[in-house]
Amino acid sequence: SLQKDMMFDATCSYDALPISSNNLNPYLYDALSREIYGINEKDKYLVAQIDYEEPYNKMQDEFLKRAYSGLANMKDLDEAKAEGTLPELRNFMNTGNAFFVFCTKGSKSFYNFYFYNTGKTVHAVGNKVPIKDDLYASIKMIPKAAGNGNLYVEVEPSYVSGEKFPVKVQPNDNPVIAIIKLKE
Repeated sequence: SLQKDMMFDATCSYDALPISSNNLNPYLYDALSREIYGINEKDKYLVAQIDYEEPYNKMQDEFLKRAYSGLANMKDLDEAKAEGTLPELRNFMNTGNAFFVFCTKGSKSFYNFYFYNTGKTVHAVGNKVPIKDDLYASIKMIPKAAGNGNLYVEVEPSYVSGEKFPVKVQPNDNPVIAIIKLKE
């Protein structure tokens, strides 16, 4: 059942399990799981499974066992994340031609693009996101939505006012939505 797969049961300590969902896409995952589920009105189905590689898979499994037994809490989670010993799934989106996976290990950010029609995978670590930014060099790669082969990013106007931008933007304007077109 979805409830069992997402670790919702009476034996689990919820003090150590942050739950995430992207309300703009029909996917459900928790931050410490490697499974990403698609959901519809009647069922759930496994969409993707992340391999953080060893020793991270093992460390994550051990932490989850501690959480299930009530031996881990949020402080333990925060410490493990800060040490970089516990990977955390932060975002998952389907653009229509690729899965976008964003995770962190300690202070490092990892971006992964899996183009499922060809099987090609593109990885990036930290600020080396493999996207040509022909608009503005410091747009933060934190997508809010995905679809039609694109990622959609909210850009704070104060970052781009007075710069080379296709429209005139003032620092106190509403956020601008940047479209990132993904190409293999």
